[in-house]
Amino acid sequence: MKSSTATYWLNLPIPVFLFVADLGAKKVHYVSVKEVIRREFDKLESQDTITFPLHEERHLQSDIGMALFKWFAYKERQNEHFSFHVVNLLSHVQAFVDFIRENQNRDTSMEVEADRHL
Repeated sequence: MKSSTATYWLNLPIPVFLFVADLGAKKVHYVSVKEVIRREFDKLESQDTITFPLHEERHLQSDIGMALFKWFAYKERQNEHFSFHVVNLLSHVQAFVDFIRENQNRDTSMEVEADRHL
């Protein structure tokens, strides 16, 4: 697949999967696009194309394959939420450090004033 297409898929706000139908075996295999891109991100910028490997156990006709598909879809939906919180933490890290230092030796039964909450 072209790296530019993979970059486009990576920036979509929804999970992205590729499906490959094996008509002879009557199976539909899938791969979680964003999972592969994150794992191979260095290749995305240094190569013109990126490969999405298929795994034998990841097909929709088996119970484990369907369970894995649901798990990958859930994981991808949660990744955006996780990324937001990591960016939020990193952008406010100094405020968190200051807050912790100011309140480090307070008695645990003492409430922090509302105007001092982050």
